[in-house]
Amino acid sequence: NGEGEEFDFDISHFSKKNKINKLKIFNILKYLEKENYLKINTSNSNYSKVNFIVKQTELHEFQLNNSIFRPLIKLLLRSYVGIFEKSVNINEKLLSLRLKNSEERVQKMLNKLEELEILKYNKKNNQTQITYIQNRIENKYLKISEEKLLNRKSDDIKRMDFILNYCKQKQLCRTKLLLSYFGENQKYKCEKCDICNK
Repeated sequence: NGEGEEFDFDISHFSKKNKINKLKIFNILKYLEKENYLKINTSNSNYSKVNFIVKQTELHEFQLNNSIFRPLIKLLLRSYVGIFEKSVNINEKLLSLRLKNSEERVQKMLNKLEELEILKYNKKNNQTQITYIQNRIENKYLKISEEKLLNRKSDDIKRMDFILNYCKQKQLCRTKLLLSYFGENQKYKCEKCDICNK
């Protein structure tokens, strides 16, 4: 089981509990991702998103029959343009201040509106998330290609060597050197880097 399932993963908590360095955990996860066992998402969202999934006429009728949600719905409609067409970033704290209510209460109401299939509510997430790409397998069947591991290590060493050379060298224009790493050729010096300006 587990294929397609998504979980919040607190690296700091896991690190303390298992006495493993956080960077080591992150690198292990990256290797498992490269082997297509899982996908990690560290691009944390600072904003929650909301999108009405009913038509305006249905929403109007819903408000008439559910007056408890009316102030929040009206505020959403006034505050966020295009909320019927696409998901928009919202700020629960700001909404709670305008409604003179707690942020927790606003979140509960948004969750209830989602449960009632009035809107789609994606709450902001500040944690790393793991998605299993395939069903979970026992450790004894977990295979990591040694050849791929050695190739990645070799590539990492080449990248590190380039970075060290880039920092230490004192003759070549840094822009030319950087572009050459990406396979581009620049004939002229940039006249802006520390090497060109010395």
